Amino acid sequence: MTGIIEQYLCNRLGHWVEEVEQGELVMRRWLPKEDPMTSRLFYKSPEGVAVPALQRVYGSAHAGILAGRALKLAAFGPPVPFGVPEAVGYRRAPELANVFETSRNLVFFMDAANVYFYGMSDGMVVQYDAETDELDDSGPPESAIPTIIDSWLEAADS
Repeated sequence: MTGIIEQYLCNRLGHWVEEVEQGELVMRRWLPKEDPMTSRLFYKSPEGVAVPALQRVYGSAHAGILAGRALKLAAFGPPVPFGVPEAVGYRRAPELANVFETSRNLVFFMDAANVYFYGMSDGMVVQYDAETDELDDSGPPESAIPTIIDSWLEAADS
């Protein structure tokens, strides 16, 4: 199944340029490694992530590093590729303690610089800024995720 993130990468960056096995995972890379906008998705099995709320976001992807390493798409279980957070770590992160107290059904799946955290709550993407302690609704995943990745790709390209 192709998720929103993979579909976006294919639409914006074209077909992946590299596909290699890395242990239990298969890594697909969009753009060459040295390109500042390079992105990678890791695949473990055809089923993808086992979190129903994120199935259409991840598709069959397991984790990823996007926009030249600016965005980290969390792994929901082992194996965890190098440089990728494990999603359960978000629940234990001190900088996220306040937001979990008020939003119990929130599931974080991506972060940037351990400051901006992206999650799903009631079918909508939310963004949490750990520096300002602000949680903002970003909208439905089909439009919010491309907007988020676009902004980080543009920053990586400048």
